[in-house]
Formats: sequence, C-alpha cells, structure tokens
Amino acid sequence: MLAGFSMFAVIVGALGVYLIVSAPQNDDVLGSEERGISMAEVALHNSKEDCWTVIDGKVYELNSFILSHPGGDKILEACGVDATEKFNTQGGEGFHSAAAKAILAGLQIGTLE
Repeated sequence: MLAGFSMFAVIVGALGVYLIVSAPQNDDVLGSEERGISMAEVALHNSKEDCWTVIDGKVYELNSFILSHPGGDKILEACGVDATEKFNTQGGEGFHSAAAKAILAGLQIGTLE
C-alpha cells in the first residue's frame, strides 16, 4: 500500500455489501503495534515535525496526519505526551468519531511500556 493513502474495498456477500476502510499505515517507523515504547521515548517526539502520542496505552506517530487534522493545530497539544483524555473528550469539546478512531488505529507504532 502507498504510504499516506487509504485503501477502500467493497465486498459483496450473501448478507449484503460491506465497505472496508484501511487507515494509513506507518510502515516507515521502526516496530509495530507490539513494540514496547517508553514514555521517555514518546516525550522526545514533541514537535510538529516529529509527533508521537499515547492514547489508551498505545503509541501513535501522528506526522502523516497533522496537516489533514480537521481540528487544525489543536493536534499539536498531543505531541510527546499521553493524550488519552484529550482524544477521548475531543479536547473537552465532545467525542471523536468512529472514522477518527479508525484513522488513529492506522497510525499505531507500539504500546506503552
């Protein structure tokens, strides 16, 4: 898959039509969702150019999503920190959608040690 692009597929089965959306993957970042990453390492990635965050014990690399974030630069508040509360409350303004959660899942690079 090309980095930064979503893949869409339609599957037609006996029970109906299903749309499968694959969020962008970060294959260029070392590790996978099984890689253990310390909070100290996450804290080093705290800028617009190099942004990692922790949400619900999972570590995400946000670089490829920063420019397309619907909330603009508000996403930068998550760089280098545990942003679980910010994400789960959409910065105190509500809740992120299922689509936002699917995008986030595609950005996971590890789990917090």
